Amino acid sequence: MYRVKIKGKFKERPINLGRAINLMFKQKFSGSIQQEHITWWKPYWIKSVNLEILEPKEGWIQLVKVFREGKPSVRVVTVPTSSDKRELLVLKNNYGGNNG
Repeated sequence: MYRVKIKGKFKERPINLGRAINLMFKQKFSGSIQQEHITWWKPYWIKSVNLEILEPKEGWIQLVKVFREGKPSVRVVTVPTSSDKRELLVLKNNYGGNNG
């Protein structure tokens, strides 16, 4: 789905985000949460984790641990692009966030 370089992990080589989450958190990666629908997801929200990445843009992505339909999973927050596709929401700073 998304290929990222995570700072300080996996020798800073590009890796599929789903595979990285599975290895780091031992939980299933179940897709994305659209930034405009975050309020809908709040009842299922367990915890959010900010993860520093180097590619596709340098900054922080927000991973969200959710518990829905009796199963825990991890999702990433995305934003719309000019086309029908979506891209990762990459924050420039991590003020007030937590490190994963």
